[in-house]
Amino acid sequence: MAAGLPVVAVDASGTRDILKNGQQGYLVENNAEALAAGIKKLLSNPERMQKFADAALKKAQSFNIELLTKKLLTVYEQAIRDKKENRFVEVEN
Repeated sequence: MAAGLPVVAVDASGTRDILKNGQQGYLVENNAEALAAGIKKLLSNPERMQKFADAALKKAQSFNIELLTKKLLTVYEQAIRDKKENRFVEVEN
């Protein structure tokens, strides 16, 4: 995705969390035939392939280090504020 390429990947935890089927590429069943069919489907439509490639690059850019660092700092700042106000999240075991 960061290389500006569409993706054909196994529909599983992780890939499903990042890739939206039919937007940046295709999510397929976990077998060679489904993977091959997804790749063929993608390659058979250059216009769709370019659309997915553009969307893939845009999605990948949302994971840049500066943006993720800012988000993490926001979480830490909220945790500091919550601690000062004696607000805690209790996790049950």
